Amino acid sequence: MGISIKLAPKLGSLEQKKEILSNIQGFLTKYGSIIGDGLVKLSFRKSNAKHLVKASIKLAGPQGFYFAQGAGYGLHESLDQALGRVKTQLIKKRDISKNKAMKSFFAEEVMFT
Repeated sequence: MGISIKLAPKLGSLEQKKEILSNIQGFLTKYGSIIGDGLVKLSFRKSNAKHLVKASIKLAGPQGFYFAQGAGYGLHESLDQALGRVKTQLIKKRDISKNKAMKSFFAEEVMFT
């Protein structure tokens, strides 16, 4: 499995980068079979609110493109929120692709909207 991880340059200390990388690698170990080969781009930024951090994850692969944001009072909280939202998207995609009735329903819905 070839998934590349790209982190924002202004992320924090080296320990924080290692912890974040281990979180992402754990996530990819669990859900990498759904994604296939691809790219994960992760960025953090401070919000206008005091001490609030926003995380953005962009995940691109042959199965599709997924994007999620999370907000929290630290890097890990915002990352966990964003990973949870990407996980939800991946599971929905997997379930839709397994169920032919759901696949045709969503295809009709997209065509007629």
